Amino acid sequence: MVPDMNCFDLWLEKKPVHKHPSDFMKSISRYIEEKRVNIDELISASGLDRKLVKAIIAGHYTPSPKERERLATFLGLGTDEISWGHSIGVRHLRGNCPEWGQELA
Repeated sequence: MVPDMNCFDLWLEKKPVHKHPSDFMKSISRYIEEKRVNIDELISASGLDRKLVKAIIAGHYTPSPKERERLATFLGLGTDEISWGHSIGVRHLRGNCPEWGQELA
């Protein structure tokens, strides 16, 4: 046995490291950048609204399965190869209650 190591340390050494799918999946904006896709072509080919496509690319909107299929098809990818989640962090909102320093009306 290795000196200064207990059973838990040995278990940690042998424990497989499982990565989250988002660690190896790329976002749609990353694929667009890598493939040097013209966004106007993507918009016209997908048949989706310009604002919607830009929101999806920016990570402000999670597309429906049909929207994902349209965009992925244009990029020559499967929908399961693209990370579709929001890329905007969670914002902490201030509540209207005594715990937050405000009295309820």
